[in-house]
Amino acid sequence: MRAKVFVKTPQPFYIYRSSPDSQTSSKFPPERVTKFIENHICQLRRLDEFFAKDEFFRDNTELQYRVKSELLFNNDRYRFLRNDVYKDGITPELHRAVEEAFKKYFGADAVY
Repeated sequence: MRAKVFVKTPQPFYIYRSSPDSQTSSKFPPERVTKFIENHICQLRRLDEFFAKDEFFRDNTELQYRVKSELLFNNDRYRFLRNDVYKDGITPELHRAVEEAFKKYFGADAVY
């Protein structure tokens, strides 16, 4: 997002570039986990808006679920596992970070 030049595309498109000074390459302490989860929930909501407008996805709930599942899986694998978020297991700090984000969106049901 800090590039001086960017391209606007009519459909969602992503290219991963490996850069040592990239924010996505930095370590992922528990305090960043909360923000990441919040951003991810918002991203999935925007994806639902896109699905509702796009003829190909609109009536294909199975494909919508597949896209969301892949997105969740890949973000967990690349963002959390790659950055050793779980290296010490589910620590109290990590648990609080996740709980904080979930409470904002799921209220009393956050525990589930």
